[in-house]
Amino acid sequence: MKKIISVLISMLLIFSAFNFIACGNSNGGGAGNESDKCVRCLRFGDETVYKQNENEMEVYVGKACNKCGYVSNPEKTFTIDYVVDASNELTMAQNDAEQKELDCTILVKAGEYDKLYVIGRYSGSTHIIFETGAKLSLIDIQNETYDVTIENANFEHEPANLKRGGIHFAGGGNSSENLELAYSNITIKNCRFYGLSYIDRAWQIGMVYDLTIEDCEFLNNVKGDPNSSRITPIFLPEVDGLIIRNNTFKTTDYSAIFVGATSSTATSRGSFGEIIIENNYFEDISRSSAVNILNINGAIVTIQNNVFNDFNSGVTFSVKSGSEEYVAEVLENEWAKV
Repeated sequence: MKKIISVLISMLLIFSAFNFIACGNSNGGGAGNESDKCVRCLRFGDETVYKQNENEMEVYVGKACNKCGYVSNPEKTFTIDYVVDASNELTMAQNDAEQKELDCTILVKAGEYDKLYVIGRYSGSTHIIFETGAKLSLIDIQNETYDVTIENANFEHEPANLKRGGIHFAGGGNSSENLELAYSNITIKNCRFYGLSYIDRAWQIGMVYDLTIEDCEFLNNVKGDPNSSRITPIFLPEVDGLIIRNNTFKTTDYSAIFVGATSSTATSRGSFGEIIIENNYFEDISRSSAVNILNINGAIVTIQNNVFNDFNSGVTFSVKSGSEEYVAEVLENEWAKV
């Protein structure tokens, strides 16, 4: 009888240990108190997280349970060449990759960052991934930057000394030199822009070629003062090739997308190339057209399969004087004006 009791106790201990392992997780998993917690993670995880595997140069991407934090089977992984946790380290990593003439993937660790620089590279591509928990203020994309992907950046850290945040295509030198610069093949994906954060290009700088913005959120992009300058989440005075796809725009001071704008001191060369705006959701865009594509200069513009909800007006086009033949189509969108 004692042997039977001993065997039963041993089996119970093994079973308890198995449950603890199943419910816990070395990557920030559950507390291990509920036997079904991991099952809930696998079935109902709804927040995509990017985390570095412990002691490995690898980042995994998966769905995290909103109760215990367990990350279920990763959807994909990235092999990392550099891990940085400071602005100057990001610059050093890019310079090192440039000298070695290598493509590189850089992980920016969780933390708070005021200003990061993405510098021009000529001999390879750069993929910058932000670990979940990294909070940013501003990324400046410097002169002549090519083949860069920025992924999982979260712009919500707003120090008092910065008037704005987000991703800024910055120039350098005088205006005539700036106009000769170019930014090409830039991808911004799965990023979050909250408050005073947006994507813009400075006036009187080089053309932005082949820019893709996808799977991003632009939320509450307002200043709160109707007499101050307004915020447009995506503002590009000049562009040649643009894809804006699968993004969410909720509550802005002005338009959600403004391409080809002019000012009292600067004239836009126009909107060129193929411009595609598709599968986006717009809500509470109350002070202007949700989408403005101005100074069309031979561009092929397609706006399709978007949802517009609670907006002032939908889409505005204008054509630059002397433009070559162009196409501007608005197809199969859903309109729910409130």
